[in-house]
Amino acid sequence: MITTARQNQQLILKQPLNVGIIGAGLMGYWHAVTAHRVGANLVAILDLDIHKANALAQRFTKAQAFSDFTQMLKQSQLHVLHICTPLASHQYLAEVAIEAGLHLLIEKPLAIDALATTKLYEYAAKQEVSICPVHQFLFQRGVLEAKQAFARLGELIHIESVICSAGGEGKVGQSLTETIAEILPHPLSLMEIFLTTGLPTEHWQKLHPCTGEFRAWGQTASGTTLSIFISMQARPTSCQLTLIGTKGTIYLDLFHGYSFYQPGKVAKIQKIWLPFDISLRRFWAAAGNLSSR
Repeated sequence: MITTARQNQQLILKQPLNVGIIGAGLMGYWHAVTAHRVGANLVAILDLDIHKANALAQRFTKAQAFSDFTQMLKQSQLHVLHICTPLASHQYLAEVAIEAGLHLLIEKPLAIDALATTKLYEYAAKQEVSICPVHQFLFQRGVLEAKQAFARLGELIHIESVICSAGGEGKVGQSLTETIAEILPHPLSLMEIFLTTGLPTEHWQKLHPCTGEFRAWGQTASGTTLSIFISMQARPTSCQLTLIGTKGTIYLDLFHGYSFYQPGKVAKIQKIWLPFDISLRRFWAAAGNLSSR
């Protein structure tokens, strides 16, 4: 049964959400677990490989496995659909789901390019449904702590993102480029929450030194400079964001979920002590994060 958008809204107010997952891989698994944990009714799991869909559906008492999208939409009374499939399939699946009046949570990036993304948002608004890409780092403990400490930076001078990923292992050519496209929304979404003037939409400079490597830099209207480094080859693996201000610097370790603030005092003794100070702050931040887990 496919409900209209308005009927869907009314149902959501009266009962727990009925959720469907497309893509029974690792991300689909975590979406299913999280939806179940927050009280949603997980009623449908779809994957082209029906064995994978069955394996995930068996973990949840109400979930039914599907390998056909149309069949799933007809047989499941869905309110929300999670799309956890490869990027190339996002636009088609989203358009069909929006037409069916479903709210969408889509693994980033939402669509293949800015034009396709804009069209999906416009279509969702017309159909009166919500559509949202997944940006999990925004809710990470370290990021939330960095937001609290942000006022201590003074004027924001520079934001730098460094990502050395193992996500390209075994991939070549275009598949490596697609992996970079899947990673890029992370630094952009993080930069945006710390910028009062928003991300620049123009005047970005980009460089692809070789396959599996990406660099970008830009400047906001207020003069804050931005730098993004994404590498499939550089090691060790890391995912870091650094916010540099006139009164100090915030370091975020996004792999491990912690951050710390380094004040910017200027003194000879401070220069001598600085490496030890940073190391101790990093140690205590990492230790506190580990103990909380």
